[in-house]
Amino acid sequence: MTDPTTQTTPAPAGTPAESPGAPAPAAGPPEPREPHHDRESAPSDDVSALRHEAASRRRQLREAEAERDALRQRVDQHDHADVERFAARSLADPSDLLSTTNLDDLRGEDGAVDWEAVDQAVHDLLQRKPHYARPAPPMPPTADLHAGPRPLAPQPPSFGRALKGARR
Repeated sequence: MTDPTTQTTPAPAGTPAESPGAPAPAAGPPEPREPHHDRESAPSDDVSALRHEAASRRRQLREAEAERDALRQRVDQHDHADVERFAARSLADPSDLLSTTNLDDLRGEDGAVDWEAVDQAVHDLLQRKPHYARPAPPMPPTADLHAGPRPLAPQPPSFGRALKGARR
């Protein structure tokens, strides 16, 4: 190709076409070069393989996060039920404890429920709101030790009885 801005003039006969000091063109067929696409396709194949692997890892990560979240929710539900069962010993409505206290505040550093913290939270709640306390069970009726027929209670005097007695 020729550059439109540079003009070439034909060389006189018998003079080399190249400028002096430039190597002479090699005679014979041109050297075979590697195909252009092989040099570029190898890195692009590596890049596409890396992208595919990264996409696969991201997909695995999202699946693992979804599984972790589902398991965390199950643990929270289980802990919630356990804390309410514990609070039912002292509170009329055990859900009052978790409506005023966060479940994470009742866990220890290892993530398990800290039962001393739950007991303290119940105690603190009852100090602030004593009407949340579970009512005492009613006293069972005592056994009557005086078994047998009872004498009739004396009846107050009435006008009818007075008339019946006057007739006799």
